[in-house]
Amino acid sequence: MKIVTTPRAAALGYISIMVLAASLTAGAAAKKTPFTTVETITGMVEQGTTLTDGESVFILGNIMSAVETATDPRVSGNARIGVSVIQDVATGTGAMWGTFQIENMGGSWEAYWQGSLTLQDGHFITSVTAVGVGRGGYAGLEARWDFTATDAPAGEPLMGTGYIIEAKGKPGDRPMKWRASRTEEFVIHPGILLPSGTPGAMGTFNLLSDVGVGTHFGRSANTGIGLLDMATGRISGYGRLTTASKDEVFWVVTGTADLVGGGGATCVVHFAGGTDRFEAAVGDMTENLTVEWEGEFPVFHADYSYTGSGTIRY
Repeated sequence: MKIVTTPRAAALGYISIMVLAASLTAGAAAKKTPFTTVETITGMVEQGTTLTDGESVFILGNIMSAVETATDPRVSGNARIGVSVIQDVATGTGAMWGTFQIENMGGSWEAYWQGSLTLQDGHFITSVTAVGVGRGGYAGLEARWDFTATDAPAGEPLMGTGYIIEAKGKPGDRPMKWRASRTEEFVIHPGILLPSGTPGAMGTFNLLSDVGVGTHFGRSANTGIGLLDMATGRISGYGRLTTASKDEVFWVVTGTADLVGGGGATCVVHFAGGTDRFEAAVGDMTENLTVEWEGEFPVFHADYSYTGSGTIRY
C-alpha cells in the first residue's frame, strides 16, 4: 500500500463544505414574481480543460456567452455560463454544473447551477436548475431558473421558467456549522486533451459516504462528484445534501489544490437551491483541507473527519 500526496486529497475533501444548509423558514413570506425565459448560446468565450480517457469526456471550466430573453426584463440580458461536464461516451448521458451571470442596464445576477443529461424511453432529457443573487440595482433579490428540454438539438435555444424573490420578507444570511465523517474516492484518468490532442490527466472525486450533523437540519448525508485538473490544480464539482427532514440542498464547489507543495486545497461551496424550504437557498462556505490518500495508481481512497462553517440564506 502506498500513501499519496495530500494536495489531491484536499481537493476532494473540500466538498464536504457543501453540507452546510442552515436557516429559517421565514422565506415563505417573501413575494415571488414568476417569469419565462429563452436562453440562446452565442459562442465560446474561454476554452477550459477537455480530456477523454476513451470511456468518458471530462470538461472543466468552459465559458460560453449567451443571451437571456425573459418576460421579466430584470433577468434578461447578456450572460456568461461556466460549464463543467462528466459525460459517458457510450450513452451520451452525464452530469453538468457551473456558474451563471446575467448583466443588463439595471444590474446583474450571480448564480450557480447543476444539471444532467439523461436517457429516458429513448429520449434525451436535459434538466438544469440555477439559483442566484442580484447585484447592483438588483441587490437584495434572489432568482431561480429551471430549464427542461427533450431531445434538444445542439445550439438550439433552451426554454425555461423561474421566479424572482423580492427583498421584502426574505431572511438574510444565517451562520451555520457542520461536522462530519467521510469516505472519498479519487481516480486519475490519463487520456488525450481535446482539442489539442496532447497527453494529460484529469482526476475525478466521488463521495462514497459523507454523514454529519449541521445547524438547522440535524443529521444529514451528502453526495457529490467532481473534477481536479492534474496540471493546474483547479477543482470543480457538484452535489446534494439530504437533511434529516429529507429536504435537499444543491451545491457547486470551486477551488484550487496545491499539487506541488503539499499544502492541501482551498475550496468554496456555493449553495444553488434545493427542494422544499431550501428551494431558493444561496450562500457559501470556505474550507481548507489536508487529507492523506491510500491506494495504488490510478485509484485512491481516504477516510477522514472534517468541520465547516459559513452562511446560508433561504
